[in-house]
Amino acid sequence: MKKLTFAALLAAIALLCILPAVVNAEESCALTVNVNFIENSVFSKYDVDLYVDDVRVGTYRHGISFTDTVTIVPGEHDIVFSKAGDSSVSGTAHVEIHGDSEFSCTINCERKQVRVSQTRVDRTQSEETLAQYSESDVLIYLDTTFVQNSMFSKYDVDVYLDDTLIGSYPHGTDFTALIPTQAGIHMLTFSKPDNSSICGQTEITVEQDVHFICTIHCYSDRIGISEITSTDYDPAQDAENPVDEMQGANNPSEHSPESAEEKTEHADPAAAATSEPAEQREIAEPLTIIIRSNQLGEYGTRFMLDEGTEFPYSGIQYFIPAGRYRVTNMSRTGSVQVSTYKNKINIVNGWQEFGTGTHRPIVLFAGASGEIEVFDNEFVKMSDGTYTLQFTLISD
Repeated sequence: MKKLTFAALLAAIALLCILPAVVNAEESCALTVNVNFIENSVFSKYDVDLYVDDVRVGTYRHGISFTDTVTIVPGEHDIVFSKAGDSSVSGTAHVEIHGDSEFSCTINCERKQVRVSQTRVDRTQSEETLAQYSESDVLIYLDTTFVQNSMFSKYDVDVYLDDTLIGSYPHGTDFTALIPTQAGIHMLTFSKPDNSSICGQTEITVEQDVHFICTIHCYSDRIGISEITSTDYDPAQDAENPVDEMQGANNPSEHSPESAEEKTEHADPAAAATSEPAEQREIAEPLTIIIRSNQLGEYGTRFMLDEGTEFPYSGIQYFIPAGRYRVTNMSRTGSVQVSTYKNKINIVNGWQEFGTGTHRPIVLFAGASGEIEVFDNEFVKMSDGTYTLQFTLISD
């Protein structure tokens, strides 16, 4: 009888051990890790191992940005980057995952540590959510300036449209989001993640695609929303005419009641004598380049490094004209890293590598913009993924 009881006890213990694994398997989610890997020019040029908690994901070559995906369970996790073969030199980011998500960061190899910075976690759009883009009546392009506090109330924010969580965003970091919805009246809410009573709300009436701009500021008892602006949003039109939508509103001369003749009368006679007639003067359209993933287009050329080795590396390099550009990620989901490289192949530790470009890489989330400068004899290259990027020349 005792043996039967003991055997039953062992069976019960085994069942209890198996059940959590079964539950976790059912609740598992995908975590995509996007890493901007800064290349060192001389020292600490080592490869890195990526771990999620205690599970090794892979080893990645120094200075080459990468993306990888792992399956985990919702909850708190450690993303660890360590020197390949030496776990004592490492850096860790702590994240909390509630579903399919993207973790993005920048890493830099140092002598005693791997520095992890610019971390960000975004919920990945599910197939159901992606389907909403085609089914939705309208899109809200949310463009938010997040004021950073120096000491107090330095908390992150959750963003909701009505009762739907759009995403969680780190304190003091400006962010954008493209939200599919139905035409009508909606409530946009910014709230403290661990206390939804500390929040700020504003009502939006949406009849067509809209570009909603605002500034938020965290306080101890509320989240302030200010500088609210709402304009029409048309990505296709923006691609053809990248002039800032607010440019006219900020330029009083474009709305001045003066006629052309009156402006000529008030102008400096000396200047008028040397200037061209108004009807002959045209404002030059800024150079605009659209680059889509895996497409050469006008400026793309394919390359292959370390051909014939165990780790060949191929991609597309885009030789766009030198100058400073405003780059916009026109994709609806995901993120992309934009980097510049010198058009010269170096041999580093036996591997072929392009020289690091003058400008630091930038990471652009869906709908976000940033600036990058391309110098002579340099090219731009994007991280793997699906994207549509608009490069608008600011200055050459």
